[in-house]
Amino acid sequence: MYKAIANEIIYTGSPFSAVAAKLLINLLWFINAASIGEALAIGVKSGIDLPTLRKVIINSCGNSWVAEHDISSIYNGHYDPSFTMKLCCKDLGLIQELSEGLNVPIEMGALAEQIFKRARDIYGEDSPELSIVKHIEEVTSIKLTLDTNA
Repeated sequence: MYKAIANEIIYTGSPFSAVAAKLLINLLWFINAASIGEALAIGVKSGIDLPTLRKVIINSCGNSWVAEHDISSIYNGHYDPSFTMKLCCKDLGLIQELSEGLNVPIEMGALAEQIFKRARDIYGEDSPELSIVKHIEEVTSIKLTLDTNA
């Protein structure tokens, strides 16, 4: 059954460690998504066109599954509705609880939680996870979507 939803099943140990692994993956995803939005905005302000900017990121050490998937979503203007801000904020809260319980401070995780909560408060809990990028577009007056009518 699990093979239908995963490329590889990796045994991490206890159920606790499996939940921790899932939360850590989401922590990396959310931080990566937020930093991609910022990088795109800085790149555009620096005069790099969007297709070239994606190529630079994808063909560098800045590449990731998130970059390969989410940059296309951003460029298409749909902000990846497959995961809601409500779920992002829930998981970021659980990550904070986990890190505090293990006495491991996570500054980037805490900042990501603030960024996602702000976007949730602005766009609503059912808004897509890349609403954080939409917020960057709005506060910087930068358009990060490709004009398909050009």
